[in-house]
Amino acid sequence: MALLEERIEAPMREMVAVLESAPPERDMSVEASREFAGRLSKQREAMLLEREYWSLAIRDPELRTHYAERQTELRGALAGALEARARHLGTPDLSMPAEDVARIVMSIIGGLAVDELIEPGSVRPELLGEALALVYAGLVAREQGRAGS
Repeated sequence: MALLEERIEAPMREMVAVLESAPPERDMSVEASREFAGRLSKQREAMLLEREYWSLAIRDPELRTHYAERQTELRGALAGALEARARHLGTPDLSMPAEDVARIVMSIIGGLAVDELIEPGSVRPELLGEALALVYAGLVAREQGRAGS
């Protein structure tokens, strides 16, 4: 647990803090990609440990509760950062709750991490940033479409 906190959770919280405070001109999709690629290459064993913990948590109710609490905390922090980022960028209010957007983002990160762990070199370093930019653009376009209706 201490290793997961140090190698996975603490860096994620640091990145969330950067997202929350970054000025509008700072392209966070590029930064997210860089951080993700670095984490995969430098912390492969810690990421494997996190996946093992995930697998055990699915089967063990006590571990599942702890894992779910950890995920809820991280998702809440990310949701807050996404809301702050939207305010910095002047994005229109989104009809989708920030918690849902955070869940989508965390799922994309987790899925790409698993792909890279299974098939090293298969995930382009910039892919995460591109996926996040598409999610953001899609949310904004959807809201603009609703406003124009």
